[in-house]
Amino acid sequence: MKKLIYLPFLSFLFAGIISCETDTELVEIPDATIQRIADAAASAVSTPSANEIAAAVEAALLDEFEEEEEEAPAEIHHSGFITSDQTWSNTSIHVLDNKVIVTDGNTLTIEAGTVIKAANNPQPNTVALIVARGADIYALGSATHPIIMTSYDDDVKVDGTYTSGPNLTASDNGLWGGLVVLGKAYISPDSNAQVAIAEGIEASNAWAEFGGTDDADNSGVIEYVSIKHAGAALTSDNELNQLTLCGVGNGTTIQNVEVYAGSDDGMEFFGGTVGVTNFLAYHVSDDSVDTDFAFSGSVDNAVIIQHPTLSSDHAMELSGRLGTYEAANAYTFSDFTIVAGGTTDNVFKFKDNLKATFSGFWVKGLNADNQSKIKVELADWTEDADGDVTASDMYISPGTSTGVDEAYILGDLDETTAVKASELTGSFTILADDTKPANGGADTSVFGWTFAASQNALTDNGI
Repeated sequence: MKKLIYLPFLSFLFAGIISCETDTELVEIPDATIQRIADAAASAVSTPSANEIAAAVEAALLDEFEEEEEEAPAEIHHSGFITSDQTWSNTSIHVLDNKVIVTDGNTLTIEAGTVIKAANNPQPNTVALIVARGADIYALGSATHPIIMTSYDDDVKVDGTYTSGPNLTASDNGLWGGLVVLGKAYISPDSNAQVAIAEGIEASNAWAEFGGTDDADNSGVIEYVSIKHAGAALTSDNELNQLTLCGVGNGTTIQNVEVYAGSDDGMEFFGGTVGVTNFLAYHVSDDSVDTDFAFSGSVDNAVIIQHPTLSSDHAMELSGRLGTYEAANAYTFSDFTIVAGGTTDNVFKFKDNLKATFSGFWVKGLNADNQSKIKVELADWTEDADGDVTASDMYISPGTSTGVDEAYILGDLDETTAVKASELTGSFTILADDTKPANGGADTSVFGWTFAASQNALTDNGI
């Protein structure tokens, strides 16, 4: 039978345990607590020896007084320069109170499932997360636990969910500055310099420099990241994008990235050689993809969904070099699905000195009664651009509208331009319906993790 453990004995025993085992001062333990522990010990031992009693009591004591783990704070605030390696965990919401700059030689690691919110500071103190030249970012999201970068006004919870659905819409754009990565790869600005200052950042900041001579430069890994409500302006015509890649080298890995409700461009390249795989731009108000400064990397498997009613610019605005430096290779864009919005200016805008190869494009949502059409603007092209653009497997679905044909779609192309119209005109195939062509369009199965998918944007648009 179980033996009764008397309180005086326990008090003496507790004093010994506390003083000998933990090297702390004796503490007074209430009789009620002692009795609870006695009961627990007695229930665990039937015919105890002295050692068994001591062991049972010690176990009960440790269980009773075990320190609770300190709960993670609801928010962790960040501002200014990161001057040592940091890891941002997914147990708290990380708040950017002002610009946060990862400085040269340091690494920021962001765990899968982390939510980052940016304060809505007014110009010129627009909030952004900036990775300087020589710094690294490892934003390591996953399909089940993507990293979310958004506005502080977004009521998304620490686990990435909403209590009653998203509170912000596509019109809530430009609320913060987005993610900026600055690298050491070749660029071609109009100054012919190898180094430039990132657009949207005050020119006086040396940490805002980008460019160099290392096309294989590595700025880290960005994967399974959703950037929302970004693209704020610093000043007029001086804007940050949702994802800005400046002179980023091809040693950097960028894959499975989504941008949503951006005010300026969804993703803009300023030179560099980086490749991006599995990119989705959803309801961007300016250009969804923009290239400048002799970008010579790649984008493979991408979806662009323009807003059906909100005003937006081009799905793609594509420029080449501005200076004398010309990349040895054209950049490549392959396997794109583009859903034109009701007020899209032009689907494509090809500009100065473009050196690019396009393949596997499927454009839908065109309507002869609105501005959503394939129209190539060549007003800014220069003589040496002739022959620098090639295209294959380019498909256009006119949908239910009438009067949409190749001449209408290609708008400004003619034989008087520096680029021969035939180089592009013959590449487009006009489809009879909205069926996805076998050799065109993106593999949308890889975007199931995105916010766009959660809003049924892929299925609703028939892609």
